[in-house]
Parts: sequence; C-alpha cells; structure tokens
Amino acid sequence: MAIGLILLISRIVATCYGGPFSGPPSAPPHEPDEAHLFGRCVSVQGGAVILSLHPTTDGRYEVVLDQTLFHPQGGGQPYDQGEISSDQEKFFVEEVRFRDNVVVHIGRFSAGPFSVGQSAQMAVDETRRALNRRNHSAGHLIDSALTSLGVSLVPTKGFHFPEGPYVEYQGIFAENEREAMRENLEVEANRLVQRNLPVTFRTEQIEGKNVRIVTIS
Repeated sequence: MAIGLILLISRIVATCYGGPFSGPPSAPPHEPDEAHLFGRCVSVQGGAVILSLHPTTDGRYEVVLDQTLFHPQGGGQPYDQGEISSDQEKFFVEEVRFRDNVVVHIGRFSAGPFSVGQSAQMAVDETRRALNRRNHSAGHLIDSALTSLGVSLVPTKGFHFPEGPYVEYQGIFAENEREAMRENLEVEANRLVQRNLPVTFRTEQIEGKNVRIVTIS
C-alpha cells in the first residue's frame, strides 16, 4: 500500500553544494570544490568563479562553478532555479544536474556569455527552494510518524515534487484499517510538527556514493 500525505513545515534545513561564502575567491581553482559538495547552508546568494561553460545542442549553456548554492535534482527533490550574473552578464539557471561529482548549471544567457575564471554572483529562487525543501522534509516527517506509530512498512520511494508529492511503502496492510491509519498518521505528524523538532543530517559513503541521511528527532 502507498500512503501519501503533504505536510508543510516551517522549521527546515536547506542543503547546498560548495564551501562557505564570504565573497568571490581571489583566484579560480582548477577543478570544482568537491571536498565540500555535500555541505550545509541556508544561503540563497553568494559568490563563485566560472570554471567552464559549454553550449548545448538545444541552444543553452552548461556552466560549472568552483562552488555552488544551487541544489541539483536528486533524492526525489527537484533542482533549484535562479540566476548567475556579473556586471555585464546574466545567466538564468533552468535546471541543475549532478554528474560525476560535479554540479552542472544548465540554462540561457540574456546577456553574455561569461569568461572562464570570471567572478559571478549566484541568486537562488528562494520561493521555489522553500517549497521543495518543505515537501522533502515532509516526506521524512511522514517516515518518522510511521516509526512512532510502530508501523512496519518498508519505504521504497519518495517523490517530493510539487506536482503530487508522495512517499511509497511496501508491505501488507488490511484494507479496513487504512482510513484509521491515515487519520492516526496525520495526528502523529502534526504532533511532531508542534514539537518543533530539530532537523539534522549526515553524509555517509554507501556503495561508493555520498548519501545524505536526514533525521527529524
């Protein structure tokens, strides 16, 4: 059985990719700052350096930065959008992908393009980010609520997009108990929200990949 429930919560933690932002680096590094790719921040604006840019077959560009605040699509959550700009150039980020430990920003220039080594400013669409991260956190909240209720279903999938977000579980659940379960789940989830529990995360190496594990407790 799949149980779907949307809960928007106000206390959440955003994630970002790259190091801390105190202004543009003094000189461009030779490769993306992968050591901090799974860092943590709540910033939606910051500086970076253009490492590479390449035109695509559909008339767009792929831009790689030395560090980034843009969240790539993954883990059931859609990518960030926003702008990367300088005094003369402006690039609208339409989508963000994670390829071979590098975050790739895909979009179009309204003025530009950039030059490699150039400093630029990032501005993430904060409204889109807030909705995506709340939907994602709500999925973890549902799992915490199920655990609190002692329900032994196996989580199989989380879809945290605004268009019909849900979490899916595998297991046997009596049909005549489903409505009561749904009501109990909503009550427990709202109880957890009212407790204003901290949201934390850690990263682990699983099958050679950095995996972010979020905990609400």
